[in-house]
Amino acid sequence: MKVEDELIVKVALIGALVAVGKLLAGSEPLSIRKVIGRTILGSASSMVAFSILIHKPDLSELAIVGLSSLLGILGHSVIEYLAIKYLDKKAGGKNER
Repeated sequence: MKVEDELIVKVALIGALVAVGKLLAGSEPLSIRKVIGRTILGSASSMVAFSILIHKPDLSELAIVGLSSLLGILGHSVIEYLAIKYLDKKAGGKNER
């Protein structure tokens, strides 16, 4: 496996672990659907860290991993908030949160 491929796998795993850890630390009941959904969302949002390589192609692996951890947490929360807000607007604001 190439170094770039290993980094992609590391970043995806970090995002998945951050999402599962956040779910386990929360007080809401666990379901397999939530675990799978948040794992996918955490992995995908952490992969956005690679977009920084467009502007800083010589960025270290440690910086990319740290940024992916941040985006795994923050990105997940922002995406979930925006989805809920969008769905509430589509429903006419009838859902109470």
